[in-house]
Amino acid sequence: MANEWAFARHYPNELARRSALPAWLHIYSHHRQHSAIGQGPTHHVIDQPAWAVHLALLLLIFASTNQHSRPGLVSGPIPAPRLREARMSNDTGRPRPNVVQYIAYCYGRVLPESMKEWVRHDLGGKGATGRTVIRFAIPASLVLAPFWLIPTTLYVHASMTLPIFLPYLLFTHALNKVWRRHMLSKHGLDPAIADQYKRSREAPIHRAYIERYGPRS
Repeated sequence: MANEWAFARHYPNELARRSALPAWLHIYSHHRQHSAIGQGPTHHVIDQPAWAVHLALLLLIFASTNQHSRPGLVSGPIPAPRLREARMSNDTGRPRPNVVQYIAYCYGRVLPESMKEWVRHDLGGKGATGRTVIRFAIPASLVLAPFWLIPTTLYVHASMTLPIFLPYLLFTHALNKVWRRHMLSKHGLDPAIADQYKRSREAPIHRAYIERYGPRS
């Protein structure tokens, strides 16, 4: 397919390449001799309308050409994950994320520029550490929850889940600042904002220390 139609000759643009498809498709389906079956594929399709055959061939052709793109040619539509990411990045004007954006943001997705102030407060404001720990505790809880459905004693339930869950929480708490600094950097913000609330909370202590003992050398 690629050698006989998509890349058989030079096309000035993608539109010209796709415009040549119907004629080639008719020849391929009805007139071209196939070595395996002796004639066109449509002669061996029983009780199927022609449009269904053409549609199936179109899907196969576009799947093949999108996987074998060459320089200078448009390979096809934007993949779904990239399209969703583009839509999320272009959702301007909203100061706060919606539910879908919030869930994606909790696990690494970048929010649009209009939400930078919200991100700044979320990752550097009061309660940022607790929010981060809770967000990462939820997936672990969902994974371990089925163990509690096993009919057994409370001791056995705890012995199956707590040795996994408690160290996970400790590591989440220990690394939460690393994650928050990483997310701030991904949003184009200063990673030092992760310590902003702690510094403001401890500022009176530092001022009292300086007043009593002088600035640190």
